[in-house]
Amino acid sequence: MPVVNTDGVFNVGRDLTMVLVGQFGRVDVPNLTAFNSRQETASIRSDRLDGIQLLAELPKGWSGTIDGDRGNRVIDDFFASTEAAWITSGIYNVSVMYVYLLEPGGALSTWIYDNVALRLDDAGNYRGDAVVTQRIMWRANRRRGA
Repeated sequence: MPVVNTDGVFNVGRDLTMVLVGQFGRVDVPNLTAFNSRQETASIRSDRLDGIQLLAELPKGWSGTIDGDRGNRVIDDFFASTEAAWITSGIYNVSVMYVYLLEPGGALSTWIYDNVALRLDDAGNYRGDAVVTQRIMWRANRRRGA
């Protein structure tokens, strides 16, 4: 739930849930601990001879990370299947990512990231008496509201 105090309202991390839908079905990241997204842009600039600068940031997609504490083999299976499909058939399918955010007023916002390319950046570090954390890096060609 969003935090409400006398000076304002703001979101906290527990207001967000996300789901990946890929070539081999839906993937719910077990024990989701962090989600990061950032817009990517191409900076352009025109320096006119009269001294005026024209500037723009052209949308070039989105990227980020997904972190989760390993609770099962779902993430490993997803990436193993994607890798096997590429090696055996030369087919690489992108995914779609749905992000649900509970807004401070109680409304639910949905953001859809299209054409998501995924990389298992860290499959986990196994140590005694420590949680195994996995990290997925992602890039999408756009984000849109639903």
